[in-house]
Amino acid sequence: MYWSTLAFLLATLVGANAVTLHDLMKALHTYQKIWIRYRSYEKRTSGHKHTCVYSEVRMQDLRHYLLTQRYQVDWKWRIVQNYATLFQGKGGRPIMRLSYKPGIHGVDHLLVFWHDVEHCFVLLRNVEGTKQCEMWVWGDHVRKHVPQCQLVYKSHCVPQYPVYTHACGSP
Repeated sequence: MYWSTLAFLLATLVGANAVTLHDLMKALHTYQKIWIRYRSYEKRTSGHKHTCVYSEVRMQDLRHYLLTQRYQVDWKWRIVQNYATLFQGKGGRPIMRLSYKPGIHGVDHLLVFWHDVEHCFVLLRNVEGTKQCEMWVWGDHVRKHVPQCQLVYKSHCVPQYPVYTHACGSP
């Protein structure tokens, strides 16, 4: 039992490192809301946590996307537009650069895992020298168990703050 679990874990982690730019495009290619289910940091405005964070993604061309992000702060919905540019980083690693305006430098999000059945993916980013993680899940799976994404998230990310809860409403 131990060896089969270890083999499964290693296969999952090796697979997590084999993601491509095409996987990142597939992860964003949906008309569903994409929810941030967990992240390794808490974001706050005036002391209130950001919760129920989701993006609606619209492709502008193969490597440029508009993400309309909505989230709650103190039970009030807020909205922000993000512009995403996809590219290959060092070693062909798939990166999504998010910025508030097109063409300016933003925050790079490295795709470390995409699961096309669980409709979830794990992103890493570096903010002021601190590694941060996010697990994004399509609306059709945000209330379901996504064990592959959970496993990869936990192998890369501590702690795990829930961003999506059932109180967020219908996905």
